[in-house]
Amino acid sequence: MANMTLFNSIYNPETDRTEYIRTYLYDIDWQGEQAVTVGDKGLLSADKITCFIPFTVNTKDKKYISPGEFKKLDIEVAKKFYTLKKGDFIVKDVVDFELSSYERGKQFKDLERLYTVGTIVSVIKNDFGSEYLQHWEVGAK
Repeated sequence: MANMTLFNSIYNPETDRTEYIRTYLYDIDWQGEQAVTVGDKGLLSADKITCFIPFTVNTKDKKYISPGEFKKLDIEVAKKFYTLKKGDFIVKDVVDFELSSYERGKQFKDLERLYTVGTIVSVIKNDFGSEYLQHWEVGAK
């Protein structure tokens, strides 16, 4: 089992900027893979991350809501929730990093230099079976 930090992006109309809300998810299944292929232009690297997140994941009292519902929330209310949507960032382990879209030293490139980071490219909801089987499968690159 692993832990993960999720950064959900949300637009703040007061600052007219994208801000990030950090959520810790405990005891998830994180699978990372480094794939290299040979193409016309030489070696191509394609890192791939797959996370399996149970519906009952421990988030220290944050509740899951759909991306559409999350987008409608005021930023202060949104801090009580998390969502899984394309374009958001995941980091292996629990990290104390304040991600910002505009502050120097707190941008995505700075986060990427320090940690194993992925950008969510797919979210599959597996809601079949018992509560112990129900989970999200999150793909990231």
